Amino acid sequence: MTTDLNLFPSILDVMMTSVLVLDSEMKIHFLNESAEILIQDSFSRVYGKFIDDVILEEKSETQDWHGSSIGQASLKCLDNDTKVKLHNLVIEFPANRESKRVDIFAHPWWIDKRKMVCLEVIEKQSASKLSGVSDFPSSRQNVVRGLAHEIRNPLGGIRGAAQLLSSELENPEHREFTAIIVSEVDRLSRLVSQMQASVIVKHLKVLNVHLVLEHVLKLAESESEQSLKIMTDYDPSLPDILGDEDQLVQAILNITRNAMQAVFEMEYDPANRRLSEPEMCPGSHPEITFRTRIDHHMLSSLEQEQVLRIDIQDNGAGIENDIVNHIFEPMVTNRPSGSGLGLSITKEIIHAHGGVITVKSAPGKTVLSVFLPIAKV
Repeated sequence: MTTDLNLFPSILDVMMTSVLVLDSEMKIHFLNESAEILIQDSFSRVYGKFIDDVILEEKSETQDWHGSSIGQASLKCLDNDTKVKLHNLVIEFPANRESKRVDIFAHPWWIDKRKMVCLEVIEKQSASKLSGVSDFPSSRQNVVRGLAHEIRNPLGGIRGAAQLLSSELENPEHREFTAIIVSEVDRLSRLVSQMQASVIVKHLKVLNVHLVLEHVLKLAESESEQSLKIMTDYDPSLPDILGDEDQLVQAILNITRNAMQAVFEMEYDPANRRLSEPEMCPGSHPEITFRTRIDHHMLSSLEQEQVLRIDIQDNGAGIENDIVNHIFEPMVTNRPSGSGLGLSITKEIIHAHGGVITVKSAPGKTVLSVFLPIAKV
């Protein structure tokens, strides 16, 4: 294929597929907007770099492009003037160290009488990426709400009986016991209210998601009684979203509170690759990162679309493997003190906004990612 140099950028930028163009030395000559999103880096920063400095293959111990599958495929494409396919390749990007499974198609491409290689990179969507993690049936949520309704009725009777008993007791120590009963009944009542709550988006408006995150950041800092470092990595060029500000604040705050509990309960020492109690790990510090990016995701439609991504990352101990795929279900938690309702409610809020939420967890790095549709204006 021969392309006029002046038309070259505009042709590729309208493509949803990630496209990178290499010259005969395997240096990046061009990449389109979708490729910038994929590698989480800009064209101006990667122009002229070797392809293997920008895309790394999993378990590759060399940066020599002659030894990589992408380099070999590109050479074959140039030498034989033929299309080459690479299937199920796991690649990583130095910009964010995130691994992705992709198919790559290499095409010979003539640009202004120069023979180059056009790489089409197609990300393979995992089941969790397509639908979010643990899409438990709505019938299960209905069972939980029905059970909560049955629990609520006797709670009022228990509270009234405890108050009546307290008024008949003369011993102050005994009245302390009835006060505990009333306090615990009130706590259970609040939990039941959360279990029964249905998320209904009422007050939709155009929002800048960074205002929501900054509000949550201030709330988190005010709630934290220990030293906590909250870092931000925002993309200031993000478009607005359409949402209910109060509900989105609640959803992000629920995730952030979970992250705060994770980093304070147990910390991960990256240097020694082990979990340690905080006082045994003086070199580390509880950290939470708010990150925003443009990404692609499957939402309610059958086609992949451009979305806004919010990452809340912590350096805590991580989520246990046996519950990580169920963490958004009601009453599921990996903490003895947890109710297992916060993330379940969060998922309902995000789904009510037409988005999805996913989780990736390992010791020292847990990332909950919220994908929201961009406001159509």
